[in-house]
Amino acid sequence: MPGGSSLSRLLRRHRSVVRGRDRLDEDLIFRWAQDHLRRTGKWPQAADGPVCPSCAATWRDINRALRYGYRGLPGGASLTKLLIDRKVVSPELRSRRLALTLDQIWDWAQAFHRRHRKWPIIDSGPIPASDGDTWAKVEKALRGGRRGLPGGSSLFKFLMSRGAVGRMPPRLTVPLILEWADAFHLRNKFWPQAGSGPIASRTPETWKRVDAALYNGLRGLPGGSSLAQELRRHRGVQRSGKPTGRPLSVERILIWADAFHRRHGTWPVSRSGLVAGQDDETWERIDYSLRCGCRGLSGGSSLSRELAKHRGTLNSKDRLTEDRVFRWAQNYFRRTGRWPNSGSGRSPEAGGATWNSINNALIVGHRGLPGGSSLCRLFGRKADRRNAAGSSHR
Repeated sequence: MPGGSSLSRLLRRHRSVVRGRDRLDEDLIFRWAQDHLRRTGKWPQAADGPVCPSCAATWRDINRALRYGYRGLPGGASLTKLLIDRKVVSPELRSRRLALTLDQIWDWAQAFHRRHRKWPIIDSGPIPASDGDTWAKVEKALRGGRRGLPGGSSLFKFLMSRGAVGRMPPRLTVPLILEWADAFHLRNKFWPQAGSGPIASRTPETWKRVDAALYNGLRGLPGGSSLAQELRRHRGVQRSGKPTGRPLSVERILIWADAFHRRHGTWPVSRSGLVAGQDDETWERIDYSLRCGCRGLSGGSSLSRELAKHRGTLNSKDRLTEDRVFRWAQNYFRRTGRWPNSGSGRSPEAGGATWNSINNALIVGHRGLPGGSSLCRLFGRKADRRNAAGSSHR
């Protein structure tokens, strides 16, 4: 035997058997695509299932690795883009794959109903049988006539036309909404907001649905508004909702934040849970109060903004550099003994931003970064530079 190989490498090269953590490269993926073409007579797509009959890896896994830079790949690509770059498929394939049909949407809706015993809505998330589609994207295509659809419809209207759901919800008007709000205020002594629950105990109507209709222009409303804006415009309500909790001040919040930093070595974020020593007070409620301007605060701010202003921490929307990201990764390594990835949760140094959002910023080029990179690629480049510097000293 010539050596320099292994059983897993041999099976990966000749039988397309790949483990979940093996590093990938585009040449290897293209060879698997050629094998798929020989077996099936067509080039693979992300929805085509396993890469080969005898392995657990799927083409969707490969497509995600190409897109997000997993397993040694640079990121910012896709299976379709790889095949177009290799000049084996026409660039028009991308637009053809994006086309939708009403029968296809109906099949997806029926599969959703079989799994969940209910019909999908706009917020039902990704569609497993599709190539990255969501029900929100389907809604936009049905409304705007995109991707080969006639337009002028919606997901609810489409399901109603197929007999899946009942009649359309009744039309709304601003005077009717204000009448409901007046009755709510008369009962509760404060004005409703989007999270105030059902409008009446015997109807399925909720304030959240009303707020969404005002914003999106549904059910006969013009759109571009909200429940808070209508109450401010017609009733002079500056802040709706019941004031909860004792009054706050920025100085008191900073004292609590300093105590949190002394105990944990990091600054609090909105998901840091309860404030130590304060009954029923949470960092999420503090962040909400800073944003909406309740409990004596002026509003228009947030917890991360106040900490950035008064304690010099990084705001979650500040510009980034690769050197800064790498320093955070080194701190993460010192704390945990491993390097971060997109699933490593929040970074305390990044103002509460997640490693997933940092990885996406490296890939796409958000927040001042050039793009075309990823956490994996960044760590690889830094390691190469350290190795090169060490060999030059020798």
